[in-house]
Amino acid sequence: MADKRNDPYMSVDIREATSKEIQKNIQVVKRMTKGMSFDENMGNVNWRMVRLISNFGYKFMPKAKGVSFKKYRGDGCRYEVALPKEMTGNNVICYIHGGGFVSGSASSSRGYSSMLAVASGLRVFSVDYDLAPEHPFPAGFNNCCAVINEIRRLYPDSKIALVGESAGANLCIAVALKMKGAFHAFATTGTQAPETATILKENVEFIKENMACYNSF
Repeated sequence: MADKRNDPYMSVDIREATSKEIQKNIQVVKRMTKGMSFDENMGNVNWRMVRLISNFGYKFMPKAKGVSFKKYRGDGCRYEVALPKEMTGNNVICYIHGGGFVSGSASSSRGYSSMLAVASGLRVFSVDYDLAPEHPFPAGFNNCCAVINEIRRLYPDSKIALVGESAGANLCIAVALKMKGAFHAFATTGTQAPETATILKENVEFIKENMACYNSF
């Protein structure tokens, strides 16, 4: 069934998955994550396999037309830039993906970053941050801060808009608060807090029963 939203930024209609291949993928994901919850047993999950399957599924997410992607890798600073064909300004969007802090990537989020790029006419930096449980806090958070520092270095006169959903929204808030509070500490390098942040489905309330799990991450 086609989605009736005629979004001009989308290259294809969003449709309900009906093919045998997609249904098979959905069933595999369900089997892989059966009984999984955010608790002390998360360390026993084969996250490499879960991420592999999840990222494969994200590849079917439609992407906006006229957007090119380029990856950048450095020490503690990894990101992908989505560049729209028609630029309307030199400000920058920094997008932080969701995934419960344990899954997701810049490349698997190209559907989101490409739509942001075309809708805004701006370049979008999509952060590839380290994931738990292999990389406990504050590894991923530090990666996000490093990308903001890199954007400030590359585009010192541009404004930065933070955008993130779920776990990415949590990191958006954390990065904004960190840099706002540490403004004077960063002043010597020219780094300052992002000018704005948009958070979606923020994951910020960690109930007591799950704190042991999150503390270990």
